[in-house]
Amino acid sequence: MKPQKLAIVPPAPQPCTNTVQDIDPADRSAKEALFLHLLSEGVSVCEACARASLPRRSVYARRREDKDFATLWDEALAMAADTLEAEADRRGRDGWSEDVYYRGQVVGQRRRYSDRMLIFRLRALRPELYKDIR
Repeated sequence: MKPQKLAIVPPAPQPCTNTVQDIDPADRSAKEALFLHLLSEGVSVCEACARASLPRRSVYARRREDKDFATLWDEALAMAADTLEAEADRRGRDGWSEDVYYRGQVVGQRRRYSDRMLIFRLRALRPELYKDIR
C-alpha cells in the first residue's frame, strides 16, 4: 500500500476587524512610529503593519486623511530606497563571499558580483550612455 501524501493547508488569513481609531491614542502613536521605522528599513507595508500590530487598511486610510502622516510615510520610503540603493551598489561593486563545496565540504570561498546591479546603477546615473537599446 502506497503512503498517502498529506496536503498541508495554511490557515485562512483573518480579516482586519479593528481600526486605528479602536487603538488607544498613546499606543497608536508608538505603533505608527514602529510602522514608519520599519518602512524606512525597507520592510514592505504589509509586513510593517503586521509587525507593528496595525491594520493595513487603517494605515492607508490614515495616509489619505493625514497630510503629516503621509509626509512621514514618504520620507520613510525615501530612506528605504537609499538603503536598498546602497545595497545594490555594494553587491555590484564589492560583491559578496560564497562558499565553495567539494563532496559536501566547504573547501574555499569565491567572490561573486552582480553585473545586473552595476548595469541598473549605470543606467540610473548616466542614462544617456547606458540606456537600453532595442
